[in-house]
Amino acid sequence: QVDPALPLTAKKLHVCAALQLDLARKQIGNMDREEEREQVITSLLNQHVQSSSVSSSSESPWHAAEAYHFLMLAQRALYDKSFELAMVSALRLQHYEDVIDTKVIYSTIALASFHNQFYEQCSNAF
Repeated sequence: QVDPALPLTAKKLHVCAALQLDLARKQIGNMDREEEREQVITSLLNQHVQSSSVSSSSESPWHAAEAYHFLMLAQRALYDKSFELAMVSALRLQHYEDVIDTKVIYSTIALASFHNQFYEQCSNAF
C-alpha cells in the first residue's frame, strides 16, 4: 500500500513500471533466438519471485496507475467544488480496492456524496 497522501508519486511510479514492462515485452518479442528469449523470461520471473513487495497490482501496473488517477481526479474535483464529477470519480474507485486502501476509497465516496447531496450513497459508504 502506498501512502494516500502521495497519489501523484504512486501514479508516476506505476506508469514508469508499466512502460518498463511494455518495453521488456517488446524486447522479448524482437528476439531472434529461443535461448535469449528463455533467459530473459527466466530472469524476469526470478525478479518477480524475489521481490518482497509483490502485490496484485504488479500484474497490471496500468491498472494501478488508473486507480491513482481516479483518486487524484476525485480529490481535485472536490477541491474545485465540482461535486458531481467528484462523486462519479470516487465511485469509480470501487473497482480498484486491490490497489488503494478501502478506507481511503470509501471516505472519498462519502465526502463526495455528502457534498453532492446524495445522502443515501454517503451512508452506504460507511
